[in-house]
Amino acid sequence: MLRFEMQVILIDTFGFFFRSFYALPPLFNSKGFPTSLLTGFANLIFEIFKKNKGCCIIFTLEGHDNKRKEIYKDYKANRSEAPADLLLQLPVAVEWLQKMGLKTLQINGYEADDCIATLSHLAQAQGFQVRIISHDKDLYQLINENVIIYDYGKKRVITAAECVEKFGVSPRDFITYQSIVGDSSDNIPGIKGIGAKGAVKILEHFKSLESLYDSITADTSNVESLLGKRAVALILASKDNAFLSRELVTLNSHLLENYDFLESKNEFENSPLLKIAPELKELEMQKILSTIGADRLQLESPPPLRRGVGGWVKNPDNPKHQTTQIDSIESHNTNSITYNTHNKPTPQPPSAREGGYKEPNDKGGGLSTPHDYIESNAQDFIESKSQNIKEDSKDFIESNLGNLQDSKKDSNVSQNLDSKKDSNKFTFKAHLINDKDKLFTLLDSIPKDTTIAFDCETTGLDYRSEKMVGFSFCFDGFNGYYVPFLHKPPISNYNELSKKEIESIILNSKIDSVKQISIADAKLALQQIFTHPLIAHNIKFDIQVALHNFGIYPQNDIKDSMILAWLLNPGSKIGLKELLYKYFKYETEDFDKLMEKIYPKKKLTQKPTFDFVSLEQAKDYGALDSIAAYVLYHKLESMLGIDLKQELKNIETPLIPILINMENNGICVDRQYFIKLKPKFEIMLNALANKIHTQSGYHGLNKSKFNVNSPKQVSEVLFNELKLSTKGNPKKSTNEIYLEAIISEHPVVETLLEYREVFKLFSSYIEPILRLTKGAENAENKGLFNTLDSKDSIESKNRIYTQFLQTGTATGRLSSKSPNLQNISVRSDLGKSIRAGFIARSGYVLASLDYSQIELRLLAHFSGDKTLISAFHNNADIHAQTAKMIFGENIESSGDFATFRNIAKSINFGLIYGMGARKLAQTLQITQFKAKEYIDKYFAKLPHIRDFLESKRVEIENLGYAETLFKRRRYFDFSIANEGVRQGFLREGVNTIFQGSAADLIKKSMIEICDTFGLSLQDSTNSKNIESKGLFSNIDSIESKSQMPAHHPFNKTDSIESKGLFSNIDSKDFIESNSLNSKDSKEILSPIHHPICKDQMPTHHPFKSENSDYKIKLLLQVHDELIFEIKQDLAQNYTQKIKQIMESTYKLKVPLICNIAIASNWAALK
Repeated sequence: MLRFEMQVILIDTFGFFFRSFYALPPLFNSKGFPTSLLTGFANLIFEIFKKNKGCCIIFTLEGHDNKRKEIYKDYKANRSEAPADLLLQLPVAVEWLQKMGLKTLQINGYEADDCIATLSHLAQAQGFQVRIISHDKDLYQLINENVIIYDYGKKRVITAAECVEKFGVSPRDFITYQSIVGDSSDNIPGIKGIGAKGAVKILEHFKSLESLYDSITADTSNVESLLGKRAVALILASKDNAFLSRELVTLNSHLLENYDFLESKNEFENSPLLKIAPELKELEMQKILSTIGADRLQLESPPPLRRGVGGWVKNPDNPKHQTTQIDSIESHNTNSITYNTHNKPTPQPPSAREGGYKEPNDKGGGLSTPHDYIESNAQDFIESKSQNIKEDSKDFIESNLGNLQDSKKDSNVSQNLDSKKDSNKFTFKAHLINDKDKLFTLLDSIPKDTTIAFDCETTGLDYRSEKMVGFSFCFDGFNGYYVPFLHKPPISNYNELSKKEIESIILNSKIDSVKQISIADAKLALQQIFTHPLIAHNIKFDIQVALHNFGIYPQNDIKDSMILAWLLNPGSKIGLKELLYKYFKYETEDFDKLMEKIYPKKKLTQKPTFDFVSLEQAKDYGALDSIAAYVLYHKLESMLGIDLKQELKNIETPLIPILINMENNGICVDRQYFIKLKPKFEIMLNALANKIHTQSGYHGLNKSKFNVNSPKQVSEVLFNELKLSTKGNPKKSTNEIYLEAIISEHPVVETLLEYREVFKLFSSYIEPILRLTKGAENAENKGLFNTLDSKDSIESKNRIYTQFLQTGTATGRLSSKSPNLQNISVRSDLGKSIRAGFIARSGYVLASLDYSQIELRLLAHFSGDKTLISAFHNNADIHAQTAKMIFGENIESSGDFATFRNIAKSINFGLIYGMGARKLAQTLQITQFKAKEYIDKYFAKLPHIRDFLESKRVEIENLGYAETLFKRRRYFDFSIANEGVRQGFLREGVNTIFQGSAADLIKKSMIEICDTFGLSLQDSTNSKNIESKGLFSNIDSIESKSQMPAHHPFNKTDSIESKGLFSNIDSKDFIESNSLNSKDSKEILSPIHHPICKDQMPTHHPFKSENSDYKIKLLLQVHDELIFEIKQDLAQNYTQKIKQIMESTYKLKVPLICNIAIASNWAALK
């Protein structure tokens, strides 16, 4: 609890602003003004002033003209730009400080940390205890018996003990520690090559840099014996940087000779927030207004905020308020500045106060408005908090909201992103380009490396078989261009036609009567677009469509607006339609409604697809998608915090091409095995259905049997006829969770659950696998399911291709569909029988590498429980050890030890997933009383675990989110939760910490493994690196074919041995009707234009056919497990390398252990 009795409380103000902005999910009022930072700030003000009456409270601010930059010009030069929504809130927050009359301190030339150090020194000299509100580790050097740090975000007090636990050194050694390790976030060099462990080791022997270097000079060999020769060499090589770093990290604690702390004493009778109640009302902070009792007051509304060129400003039409607009950020050497009526700063006389410092709310001098403070200090501050603001307001908008490259563009970007008066209004202009010359003139005018948003329109969602009929692109945030090339005439008089007539038109319609781009030109245009950085919403799908239709793929950076939306709030809807409404209140039609409006529903065997949509309608629909992706990406990117930007850069974006590769690798199945398995499952289903009818009283009776697959009929039988309990189930649902709760009431319930398990496996796997492999077998070389496989390969015809969803879960786990290969149980015999049909191709084996007990290891890591940590370090059987702790050491010799171990295992894993006594009782089939007894015994032996889990629940409820190892967050809205929902949120939150962190680790491992084995599809500017970099190699520009390597897929060849996707679906008449000459026809049908072009592909190409002699493929990810197909003679060697990568991907407090299994089929891997 944040409560300090008669102390000096020093607040790292702008540090808190940043933390608050990133800690809360993106918040806006109804006018679109961002409020995340301001909401967090108001909460801080309320809490600290309510709970700390009589304490001295001072807000420290950043000074301009940072003197550390005079010492080292590259100090903090690596900081990235701050989000525009953050910049808009800063002047408002500083203005609030003034209006509330709170004490602030800013010293020119120095940072807020120096102000804190100085005030801390003076406060201790006057006998005060000091509490610093900050999360900045740079302040750890100030900690002592009179000074602590309070991390407001984590509700955690940081003392000397915490400093030692986290860094291994005491606060008095922290300056030397930082001098050695440096600080990448501040661009402080330190001693290159010496990390945290090395620094701790150095400080065990030498307490200062002088002692270290003097000892090396006096007796080098002795120091080498202590630290190692390499370490000494590194230390000597970085001597200057070490002392420079010390000067940079040392806070100045002697900037003032004296300070009257009692002037800052908290003597407010009511919350100071009442002084800014009108502003809170304007920003629609109703909860805060209610908390301070201002919701019932008649408040005069402040002038409304509107969005100007450089930010949100007060209404200039209101004569009571002077307009202040952030048109540019400039540095000034004067002690204070003010604005004239043209908003230009003019020098003022220096402050009369001694000591070279000024306080913005001081009557004797200072800044006239908070906007002046931001104007004069933002450059230095933002540089210190991840910012580099441009002086020109147009550059400011472009650099913070998109980093656009097109210098020739007009203000269209601003229309959607920042400078419209109505910021919620999404506007765009759609253009149809069905002329070749206009298309290439436009594409040629786009500067190199300009980011282009792209979206393809198709006849369906199966990218392996459906056709691309057109595409759209956008490169300025306002204009969208739709390019059709495979549209057919719209079906006229649709409502008057018979079903037979409509289906005949669909089957026989040609594209020759539609004015559009030829397929050849469409391909060339796409190749040109794909040399640019690309944005799309679900870019994996669009890349797959382009790849499977044309055999082309991006050669530059890829960016996904859907992934950004998911990172910001993984539990929310992230479709384009939902996001456009959420951020712009723009309503759009989804695809199904569009098609239904054009072609009302009829019972047709073959329905009209997007190629039958008129070009005018397709233009509006298609162009919107690419414009929306462009605008949303830049808006959402500006809302990402530093941690999520790192997650996007290092994990989620590199994962996209890896998933594309996995999807196209597929996995072999034994078709004959599934043919034989099918009747066995049918016999089981019939037997179970008859048993259900018998148990429910329908067998042998005159009444007709009910459909066991009908939830409605089953509900009628269970709850109306058999009168089973509906407690907690008022809607009489037959969902599994409700059936398990009443399983003991009637034997039919257990049989029904068993039937559903068998039916699910039958309908989800056996039937689809036989259907898909039969389709592949009958569609040789027609791009259905064997597009990437050799026609001579039996395995390729029996290969199944799942799709991986990167944003399909709120925890961060990957999910799988069509079919879902992550959901085949490994524990049941039925699940194993399905897995047995997934096999390695001839000459290869399947290899599984699975993290062992990863969630429990994460529990040990996060909680720091010494018992768990010791057990994992000793490689103990954690479940057996837990069983002995709960039930006693003597159980090991009993005949029931396996039962006790199973109970302990259920508790160990169940607690991570928020399992209570009721669920444990169901799992173990014991009484709820007994289950509670087991849990109580567990926590009695492991109280630290209990306290940790409880602290996490409290933290989740207080913060409104759970956070993973890599700082991804899952948000929960407790304000709308009843007790049942609240408990559910807490269970999901705790689960997210462990399951989400495990997802972080497996994704990181996947990227490192693919990099190591040349399976990653990363950018490369060096053709020599193609082999190791894979699909997205940045090799040669398609614009210069003469410069291409001979093996490059875009290189021309006369070979027409194999045909691409379009050649499989279109006739010779189609080719001629599309105005292609013979040369064009050969180009379209050439194997180089399609991924089935085996002979033309380089041997290393990730889409090389089954005939290629590949060594290893990553096939599947099943949560904590990776499954590879490896050449048989390389399996042992490769799996050991993969194991090493997975176990060293991240250093936890306990070792990561990876299990290896090698077999010919999937079931045998376990």
